[in-house]
Amino acid sequence: MKTQAGSAGALALLISTTLLLPGCGGGGLDEDSTPEMPTVAQALAASSQSGKVGTFTEARHAVNSLLLLVGPPGTIPLPFKSGSTAKAAQPQGPMTKALTATGQKAADPKAACSGGGTETTGQQNGVNVMSPYSDQLFNLALVTDANCRQVQQSGSDTYTITVNGLSSRNGEVPEGSQRISYAQRGESASAPFRISEEYRYSEGGRSYTDTLLLETFGLTHRRNNSNNDIISGEFYTRTLGQLSGFDSGNAYGGALALQQGSSTTSRYLVTVLEAGALNVSGTLAVGLLSQPASFAANCGSGTFTVSTPTPIQLVDNGIQGKLQLVGSGGTATYLFSSDGQVEITAGDGSKQTVSQSTLGNCDFGG
Repeated sequence: MKTQAGSAGALALLISTTLLLPGCGGGGLDEDSTPEMPTVAQALAASSQSGKVGTFTEARHAVNSLLLLVGPPGTIPLPFKSGSTAKAAQPQGPMTKALTATGQKAADPKAACSGGGTETTGQQNGVNVMSPYSDQLFNLALVTDANCRQVQQSGSDTYTITVNGLSSRNGEVPEGSQRISYAQRGESASAPFRISEEYRYSEGGRSYTDTLLLETFGLTHRRNNSNNDIISGEFYTRTLGQLSGFDSGNAYGGALALQQGSSTTSRYLVTVLEAGALNVSGTLAVGLLSQPASFAANCGSGTFTVSTPTPIQLVDNGIQGKLQLVGSGGTATYLFSSDGQVEITAGDGSKQTVSQSTLGNCDFGG
């Protein structure tokens, strides 16, 4: 991966879509191709363990990993800002960038499959999607991709994205003044939507290739107001991924496993109050592993129960409200203040106040 600004740009391009995975031939993640690097199986195992919040360090690492995932999929609801600069904190390093990307809406790579492959559209009418908000039947539009590829070139750099599987299955119905929507990506956890991203570039007379492979299955039930703003939602998403490349000429690799909700029926719940504050509850599971290990040294892997005793709301210097994470070692509490600080109380009672702008970044002491 290119160094400094170059590497950040390369990785931002490389990971700009997420929540999805491999492609080129439609196969799944190959966990044996780079045995010296972390595997998806290892990331899954890390995410299935009870997340640690017993000590201050554990509680700090946990919130670093989870903060960008607490809101609805397809958004980054908590853009933390520095009180001194009023600028949003920027994620650093491959693992944090990968984690951030999973909170972003996947870019549409199609451009009519300009680099090859096909895209098929379809319709399903009168479908009972088991919506928690409406008993109506839905008419759903389907988009399915088969090696649908887009290639972008800039000088000697080439960026290729290839997608495979059920890209979307979605629709909505009216319910009084509200709109009730359903969206799905991937057929199932065993037949996920897949994305392969490849970035080829030259540096110092040498050629490099960075890759990101992602696969995702997710479903979303949402209730929106007449302005199409979300009022409440129930989400289940499961994302697996591997990334590899070069940083300053040295090889690196990573594996991730992310899950919102414990199952398709036991989903992650989000309620948005009139003032825009978020109430959330449910489980989040995260597994983030890297080689070198320093890339994920401050990522807190595991399964956590999430709640907001006081709704979380965006303010001028960051956010305010209270977040709780339950895991191994008890309950960690994060009291966010409007002055841009957060008081972290770990499961063992240890307590410390830090700047909100330092959270959400688990690379190199973030």
